[in-house]
Amino acid sequence: MSTGIKSTRVSFSRGVSLIGLMSLSLTACGGGSGGVESMPPPTSITPTPTPTGFTSWSAVPAPGSTVVNGVSQEVTFTASSTAVTSVSPYSAVLPTTYTVKLDASRQFTDITINNANRTIMFSKSAGDTFGYVAGTSLLLVQNPSGSNYAIAVDPSVEGWNYQSFGVWVTGAGTGNGSAGSVSVGSQTAGSSIPAAGTATFTGKLGGTYLDPAGIDHLEGANMTISADFGARSLALTSSGTQDIQTGAAMTGLDLTGTLSYGAQNNLITGSLTSANGRLTGPATGYFYGPAAQEIGGIFALSAASGLERFGGGFGGRRP
Repeated sequence: MSTGIKSTRVSFSRGVSLIGLMSLSLTACGGGSGGVESMPPPTSITPTPTPTGFTSWSAVPAPGSTVVNGVSQEVTFTASSTAVTSVSPYSAVLPTTYTVKLDASRQFTDITINNANRTIMFSKSAGDTFGYVAGTSLLLVQNPSGSNYAIAVDPSVEGWNYQSFGVWVTGAGTGNGSAGSVSVGSQTAGSSIPAAGTATFTGKLGGTYLDPAGIDHLEGANMTISADFGARSLALTSSGTQDIQTGAAMTGLDLTGTLSYGAQNNLITGSLTSANGRLTGPATGYFYGPAAQEIGGIFALSAASGLERFGGGFGGRRP
């Protein structure tokens, strides 16, 4: 499903010159002929599972549209022409809807992400670009100016049927904007999560990294979650983290942590820490699919002081 389009440098501060990335995308908009963003006053919402009519990606009609429920988390930033100069703490976890429209070939033509803080839309008919990062399962969607873009994992490439995740940036190159991550899918009923046994979920983890100097990066990694259903405990490990644009190794951003959930309660929470020891923060996730076949979530890591942030999402499946 790759279009073979290569990505170039993405920057909060300078804007984007990206053409083509992912297939389950998040959105960012505003500016140019396409991409529209409206921003009501920020509102904190307690993260709670939300019911959804979405059942699986394979069941989404084509042509047609569907609404997928999920959660998102974000920061806002200000920037000079060369670097981010200030960044907010991460927001609360926000219930989020993700609306997608497919053409007859099952290609994405429209994407909308909506949470209490903002609504972001992309549409091919408005001149926005949809394409893939060469050799990856990543779909990039961006407006003509590159000020708003989103990157997400194409679930069909990863063999996922019940969930996916992505990240977005709005306002790149304009002096201020937002950067966030989202996990969406068909959540498992709490009563359908296995009560005993173990399993290993494998998949991907990725997000936006703001380094101590205020320079932003897109990061990707492999992810493993070892689940002990009897103890309701999950050990998450990411490995091989690298900069998506340059291919440089970023192993200091490999993550580890322990997550947990309540009895018959599909809300996973815990904390993750980076391998370099500088970043720590919460992760929120869910089991997805009728019998917890898949898992996914978001994370929001910060340094003890300064600009450094790493926020993103993860997803995987078990055999």
